[in-house]
Amino acid sequence: MELSVQDLSAITVAFATVIYTGGTFLLWWVNRKNVQVLEKQLLILKDQIGYQSTFNKVLVTNAALDSHREIWLPIITNPMLVGLLQNNNPKAIERTTAEFLGSILINHCARIYLSFQHGFSDMNEFPSFSRDARYLFSFPLVRWRWESVLKYHSPDFVKFVQDQIAS
Repeated sequence: MELSVQDLSAITVAFATVIYTGGTFLLWWVNRKNVQVLEKQLLILKDQIGYQSTFNKVLVTNAALDSHREIWLPIITNPMLVGLLQNNNPKAIERTTAEFLGSILINHCARIYLSFQHGFSDMNEFPSFSRDARYLFSFPLVRWRWESVLKYHSPDFVKFVQDQIAS
């Protein structure tokens, strides 16, 4: 039995079609498995991002609390500094200390505000922070110093203080 050129051509085309179809199926199957693996990796990454975000918020909160303690502990143990907090017109001899003290307190408040503004702190805690900031700005020294330094702060923080704190 002799095969004609047409028969040989048809067999070759059929064989190539079977190989091509098999290869296409294998390519589809490999791509499907790749997509499944990528979906699993995406879920793992989402979990890791969630954990990292929570961890970062805890770190930010701890850093704010540590800073708070580092700032306030020396103040409450120093009667002169406690007295300055109630002063909105410090004497010349106390003026430099008063300026630094007021600036430190305002900068600490601005730092915490910034962590909220950029999403590093939990926005559910923002009302608590606002109450703390309002208490801070109730000190005559802080209000006095604010008038001198507000121009050095971001417009968002100035607006926050003017709208929600100082009013």
